[in-house]
Formats: sequence, structure tokens, C-alpha cells
Amino acid sequence: MKAKKYIFLIASLAIGATGLVGHQASAASIPDEQWNLPMNAPDQDGAELIGLKIAGSSSGLNHPSFIAADTKGSGNRNDLLVCSSDSDSICSSAAKNIYEAFLPPCDSATTINCIVGVSAVKPDGTEISGQYAQDFPAKGPNDYQGNPIRNLPTGSRPSVWKIPGVLNGGGADTYLLRFNVKGDAVSKQKFASNTIEVSLYPMTSISGNYTIGNMTDANHPSGACINDHFQCGQLGFEHAGNDVSLSAACVSFDIGLCALRQSFPDGYRFKVQARLGDSPTGWFHGRLFSPVIDLNSSAGITNLTVSANPVKVPVIGGYIKQSDMTPEMKTYYASHRPGGAFGRLSPNGISNQIDLASPYASNIFDIYSLWSKIFGNKASATQSEWSFRTLELNGEDNSCFRDSKNLVGVVSTNSMMYSGGAPAFNKNEGTLDYKVGAPHLASNGDVFKGSYDLQLRSDVARCLYKFSSAPIKATVSIASDNGDSNIATTIVSEDKATGWLRMSASNFMFSNPTVKIRITQESTSMVNPAALKKSSIICIKGNSTKTVTAVKPICPTGYKRKQ
Repeated sequence: MKAKKYIFLIASLAIGATGLVGHQASAASIPDEQWNLPMNAPDQDGAELIGLKIAGSSSGLNHPSFIAADTKGSGNRNDLLVCSSDSDSICSSAAKNIYEAFLPPCDSATTINCIVGVSAVKPDGTEISGQYAQDFPAKGPNDYQGNPIRNLPTGSRPSVWKIPGVLNGGGADTYLLRFNVKGDAVSKQKFASNTIEVSLYPMTSISGNYTIGNMTDANHPSGACINDHFQCGQLGFEHAGNDVSLSAACVSFDIGLCALRQSFPDGYRFKVQARLGDSPTGWFHGRLFSPVIDLNSSAGITNLTVSANPVKVPVIGGYIKQSDMTPEMKTYYASHRPGGAFGRLSPNGISNQIDLASPYASNIFDIYSLWSKIFGNKASATQSEWSFRTLELNGEDNSCFRDSKNLVGVVSTNSMMYSGGAPAFNKNEGTLDYKVGAPHLASNGDVFKGSYDLQLRSDVARCLYKFSSAPIKATVSIASDNGDSNIATTIVSEDKATGWLRMSASNFMFSNPTVKIRITQESTSMVNPAALKKSSIICIKGNSTKTVTAVKPICPTGYKRKQ
């Protein structure tokens, strides 16, 4: 059989810096995990700035659990009202309910949709189990009680786990887990989860001017919407007035407390286990190195275990004067609002703007290219991360990639930017294409080294390439754009017990390398006789005739086939 191949396209952007304000916004003495692009600093009021920040762990960190009623089933945020439970007068009569829930630890009362455990694994394989310590915050403003019969998780808070002897960059053995599930239900039917977002953070606790936010709606309007003339009456989130000097480095908040982000210790893998009411489907993507996913379902319960090493991920951020924008930037932002405004208006009535671009947004490479002459080829910070989430396959028409009942694949990378969907199958070339990008240098000036992991169900690979059940073989090579070999560690394996095909490349540089994974299938001499069609011929020799029946019938010596 002719060899098939996968090609992952790795893209990088080499850029030179000009006129950047606040690129390195924090002192060199603090950990990169606490790097912050300031907003609302005193010198920013009326400055008419526009900024870009690409960092994956900075959104929704003060967002509480909640359940809400879609009173008309329209999906319009004007029709959404916060409930106290799925059985209160608002939610019980609604056409549809939605929820966002931080899962609590499992205990005697909560046995489903809960966290089984958090642990660390030493290089020698020794596992150190974590102990649940507390919730952070201790109580949420919109907490609600779950309903196991309807598969509705309890809306709890992020949880803190102590892993004895596994000290993080802050010298503590405490780790904050944010296991967030989102889902919905029509009328009084069972709830189905549609999104899972999981992040594990090394942390220490500090005191300060911190508080927590809360959900708002038509019955509970936000004070900000009245004072600052925002639209009132929609389901939304009222941000807390936290200490801006460190709030971006906080991965959760409580009254007077911040869970301050720290770095992961070297050499450890980390494992998170959860017990869910329904199975994740589709794809996971995230920030993991060499992940191992174990997913099994029985009697209506799905046990999910994710084990992986953390990865170092570059982030960037900075501001320029709006008057210094390039013509291309002005054209782009005229039709694409940056998304965030902050600080007081200038005397000209102009507000500061910030584009908080998602690392996996569909237009992330276009956004970054607009700033290519402004940012240098060095990251603002290089932060350790351990996270994963489900992704939506909007626009994906390949039936092999879609599965409404099972997990299809897991794709993870330490690149600053990456394609947010599944690897794109190129039918013309028989390749899987996946684009990533990052600054050439890490924040400490070292050349940044990339990693890419793809785990794909073997039956999905066979579906894509029309392979049989015979074993799959693969080799991995990486070449730079100039044709030179790019030193990398590569792994390809198929686990027949679990049915997963794993492809991994690491330690490559972001000089536009192409990761080439060549997949072939072993030929087999074993032929299924039932699949072979037999035919008959008549052979003659003088007055004698013989009928010969076979897959490829041939007359005996001395006989000729009757025409």
C-alpha cells in the first residue's frame, strides 16, 4: 500500500519592536506566572491607548457558578434570569435552563459530577496523592444545589489541594483546581454537559483589597450598568473592584484574599480525576505535555483521568498610542472592536482599548500579524500551564472527526497561538494540518522550544485513510523552512488495549518547522477466502472435457480452454 502521511504546519512570526508601551509591565524579580499587563493604572487615564494581550489563563477567573432560566427558550440574554436551584419558581417553569458549575470534591453526599482527586507523579512513577483543603472562595454568590437525577452538577467553587512535599515556585504545597462544566436542559429533561474547562494552578494565598463578583440580571441589575451607562437587564457578570496591581496574577478570589499564581515544580507530572454524569465528546485541546487520557463509562457514570506534564507557554502584551496605529490596524479595528475599554476618557472623548485575544481564536494569526512590527520576537513572559478544555467543531464536515457519544482526540501544544479546532484533514494531500506560532525567544532570552501532542482514536485514523484493522506504523521527522534538520524528540505509538494512536514532537524551534508524520499500514498475506470470488471454465483434450473451478482457474497440462 502506498504510504500515507500527516503534515502539521508549524508557523512562527519574526518581528521587530517599535514604539511599544508597557511590554514588560512587571518587575524582573517576580515570577513570569505573575506577569501583568496593567489596566487602569494612574498614568493610563485619558492616554488614548490601544493594546493587545495574548495569554490563555486570564479570562473568567472571578466568574462564579450559577444556574439560570431561559424564560422563553430564545437564547437572548434579556430573557435569562438567575435561579437558586432547578426547582425554584423561575427555573422550574422555564423553557430551558443553563448552568456553569465548578465541581466540588466527591464525598458521601456528592458522588457524581465531582472531583475524585488531584495528585503529583515523580519521574520514577511514585504518585503523591493530594488532600482537599478548602474552597476558594469559601462561598460563592450564586452557588446552587445540584440534582443527580437530572444530571445537574452542584454549583460550587474552585478547590485547593495540598500535595505533601511537592513545593511550587512560592514554596507552598498548595494547588488550585478549576474544574468547570457548562450545560443545559430543555424544560424538565436531564441536563447534558457541552463544555469542560479544567486548569490546575500552583498557588499561595495573599491578603489585600480583594472581593468576588456576582451574576446580574433583570431582577438583580448591576451597579455598573447604572453608573457607567451600560445596558441593564441582561444576564451578565459584575466584576469585583480588586487590587489592580496583582489581580491578573490571581487565579481565584475571596473576600480579602487572592490565590496568587506560582510556577510548577520541575520533574513532576500532575493527575486530575473526576466522576462525571455524562461522557465528554468530540475533542480536548489544551496546555499539556505527553498527556495520558483514561476515559471509561459504566452504569451512567464516566470516570475521567488526565495525567500530563505542565508546559511553558509564552505570552505577550503591550500598548501603543492609538495615533501610532498602522493603516492596517486602523482598518481592522474599524470593523472589529478590540472588546475592552478602560480608564477615564481623554479630553477628546476617546477611551483606552484592549484586545484580549484568545490564543486559539479563528483570527489569532491575523491579529498577531497586525502587531508584528510593534512586538519584538521575545515573549513578555513564559508561564507554566496545565489545562485542557473541550472544543467545538463548528464548520467541521469530516464525519470521521465527529462523535456525539465518545471522545475523538486530544491535541495539545505549548505554542502561544494555535488552531482552535481539530487538525484539518487535507484530502488532496492526505495530510492533517495544524498551525501554531510563537515568538522565537522566551522571556529569559533563550530560544523557545516547542511541543506538540496529538492523541487520536485508532478507528478515527482508519476512517480518515480507509485503513483496515491491520497494525498502523508511523515515523516522525521535522525539517526547518531552510531545509536543515530541526532537532526534536518524536514519539509515535499505538496502544491496542485502549485503541489510541499517539503522535508527539517536542524540542523543536519556531523557525517555521514542518512536523511530518508518515503513517503506513502493514500489508498482510492473510487473505479471507470468503472474500475471494471463484469462477469455472471448461477444458478440453480430444474427446475429454473437464470443468475447473477456482479463484483463477487454469486448464491442466494438455488441455485447452473451450472457447
